[in-house]
Amino acid sequence: MKETSFDLSTMRQLRGADEVGTARDGQAVVMKLQMEDGSAEWMAMHHARVGRLVSSILFASGVAAADRQQAADLGKPVDQGTTLVDIVRINAASAPGADHIALRVVIGEGANLDFRIPLDLVPALQEKIT
Repeated sequence: MKETSFDLSTMRQLRGADEVGTARDGQAVVMKLQMEDGSAEWMAMHHARVGRLVSSILFASGVAAADRQQAADLGKPVDQGTTLVDIVRINAASAPGADHIALRVVIGEGANLDFRIPLDLVPALQEKIT
């Protein structure tokens, strides 16, 4: 992945999210994003896109952890205030006659990511899993 230079001083810094919920009968995930400057902004995302967003953030977190380690190895001062979230386990289940499997990714005590995967997508996923 190519690293892009950013001027972080010109960007809004995300502190976290709260007041997380759903809209349109569960079709959308909504959250209020809290910024470091104290401002907040409501955001919404279609439920089917949440997994891709979370996996992208986890991937970027892993790359950032490796970059921090590389910088530390070069003697640069590195703030280790963040850590990569490790996947504890992955469980999959399906009920007889169901048209999907339920996939749960456990990322910590009480923190789970749950996905409903249509059965016709399972073979393609199995090919990509090493």
